[in-house]
Amino acid sequence: MSSQSSKTYGVFSLPVIVGALGYFVDVYDILLFSMVRSTSLRELGVAEADLLSTGVFIINLQLIGLLLGGLVYGVLGDKIGRTKLLFASIITYTLATLACAYVQNVEQYQWLRFIAGIGLAGEFGLAITLVSELLPKEKRGYGNTIVAACGVTGVVFAAWVSQHLHWRDCYTLGGVMGAVLLLLRFRLAESFMLAELAADVKRGSLRMFFGSSDRVKRFACVVLTTGPCLWAAWLLGTFAPEITAAMGLSQPLTAAQAMIAIYIGVAIGEVLYGLISQKLRNRRGVLLSSMGIFTLMAAWFFLFPHGDSQTLFLISYFLLGLSVGYLVISVMIAAEIFGTNLRATATTMAPNFMRALFVPMGLAMTALKPAIGLMPSVIAIAVVMVVIAVWATLQLRETYGIDLNYVEK
Repeated sequence: MSSQSSKTYGVFSLPVIVGALGYFVDVYDILLFSMVRSTSLRELGVAEADLLSTGVFIINLQLIGLLLGGLVYGVLGDKIGRTKLLFASIITYTLATLACAYVQNVEQYQWLRFIAGIGLAGEFGLAITLVSELLPKEKRGYGNTIVAACGVTGVVFAAWVSQHLHWRDCYTLGGVMGAVLLLLRFRLAESFMLAELAADVKRGSLRMFFGSSDRVKRFACVVLTTGPCLWAAWLLGTFAPEITAAMGLSQPLTAAQAMIAIYIGVAIGEVLYGLISQKLRNRRGVLLSSMGIFTLMAAWFFLFPHGDSQTLFLISYFLLGLSVGYLVISVMIAAEIFGTNLRATATTMAPNFMRALFVPMGLAMTALKPAIGLMPSVIAIAVVMVVIAVWATLQLRETYGIDLNYVEK
């Protein structure tokens, strides 16, 4: 055993702190475009009637970048190291984000958000992989909870900044934060589990990963557990103006207002669910319980008479965010159900495939709205997401406290 493998990392050690800061910057950058979409596109000359379609196209390009980046950084993270790929990830999205502050047309904007998406894809999954492998098995749940809870507050910060700074300055700030983070990353140690793998062990192989029906099922089930999270945070948040207007609010919430409320709830929820999971020594049971709580909160959102009160709507958005804070548990499971030689591949791809669930939800809403209306469409999607998430959770095995020093064969 190497000297590094015998080193003990605590819950508030450097890997956890830097992972939390990295995820903060990651989330800030991913959702910043949603916050400055209208103002930035108007300034670049996009017609009012084209703001929605152009914005959706850029978001989809960013999501495609996240999916591609998840594949690339995950595979290479297993092949050549977690920390090396974290450096590459940060450099990529830092430069692309800084460049967004100087775009002169929509075409430049589109390509830079695509490139930023590729870079941003590696941050969260690689950080969770590293923390999971460096911390003792009894503490890794606490460490990952801190990473996730601190990270999602990046959305709140992005929403606040977007209301007080020019959109170009918002991107400059994101680039500066990325550069500072890069300096901190140089002090991180590599995973001893990866370093101690035998030379003949195949690592980071997509053919190996997708060549097994069992591995594909494990991965798909982890991703599908998070459908309600994406429904609440992205669908309900992004389309808050339309949804709250349809529910009778005379001054509809902006996307920024809704996302601030949701993600404050998510941050608190991730701490609560993470701590409860550690206390009960259980992942799967906490997931199922949280999905039950989400169902109650969604019913409250649609059935409780909010009247014409922005405050009541914000409280409902907060409660929904609180209920879907279990996202941290899903990502922890992704790191725990795959061996060391495929762990970064799985854990880096998982958050980006989770985010991509927004695409079929958006398409379904667009297709259903003309036939049954906006609100019935949103409710129908929520019901489907919950049913799928419960089924997917039941297919997963319990992973609390398992030894992660094993390989896939």
